[in-house]
Amino acid sequence: LIVNVTVNAIILVRDNRPQLNSAWVTVLNNLSHTTPGNAILVGWWNEGHWITYWSRRATAVDGASLNNPRIHDVGRLLATASAGPLDKLVNRAACGKQSDCHRPIYLLTSDDLLHEFGWMFSGFWQANRAALVDQLKANESPTGVPGDLLAAARKVNTPFERSLFATPSARIWSTHWSACQAAEDNSVNCPLNVISRDGWLVERLIIPAGRTSEARLVVRGHAGVAPILLKPALLRLATRDRLADITLDASTRNPGVLLDTVRKRAFLGTPAVLHSLVARLVLLDGRYDQDRFERVISASTVDGHQVTAWRVLQ
Repeated sequence: LIVNVTVNAIILVRDNRPQLNSAWVTVLNNLSHTTPGNAILVGWWNEGHWITYWSRRATAVDGASLNNPRIHDVGRLLATASAGPLDKLVNRAACGKQSDCHRPIYLLTSDDLLHEFGWMFSGFWQANRAALVDQLKANESPTGVPGDLLAAARKVNTPFERSLFATPSARIWSTHWSACQAAEDNSVNCPLNVISRDGWLVERLIIPAGRTSEARLVVRGHAGVAPILLKPALLRLATRDRLADITLDASTRNPGVLLDTVRKRAFLGTPAVLHSLVARLVLLDGRYDQDRFERVISASTVDGHQVTAWRVLQ
């Protein structure tokens, strides 16, 4: 039993720890020579010490910041869906409570964010759901809470389960793009092959020719069992010049799909993740945010892992 638990723990750490690679070194070393000395670099906390060492610049958060509110500020910045509050979010993430932060600010993104729960927990946190769990643990009787939500809250036992309950949008589905195929009749078929947390296989996305409102996910429970068709909660179309949302079934917790019509590829995620700044910068290369973020340098490893530095335009 001890050996089994230990091996599983080692595998978990190996597969989820941040890994310094040539792309990070290239980007950070470049920033050490090309950015002003008073620049501040904003990245997720687990790369913070790398940022400080290789770039010789200040970083917003690092491994010593886990009890600092700035962690949540960075998470909210990465999760933001709108350009409206961007100035305030960037300011808080980079400089905390200072209202007069006039330092040059750079944002660092990488493919790691597509595997990382942490920024989602901070960015999508719903305090009312966390409070509901705490009330039940204290044997209080909440009023006005829907029965299904109350029943789900009663099943929460561990701090990690509490975090998952408080952030229903913090769900990792795809961790990379899936190529799509267009048939002669202009119908679209995107093999996804993503396994859900409860073991269902989301096999593919199919869109009949000219009928995006009829987009369906092909989902299979077990081998040999007939698949079922589900409406995605959202179909987000990334065209050459804009992002367009088609809401198909917002009443469910079905995942949504980001469909890049330019490069013919698809990404499965919760609607909140698909709207996030991470999706727009990491998945869509910042092509819809060029008025706010300027790509400074991007580098990739031989296996395609990409790290990018963005200058925040103020």
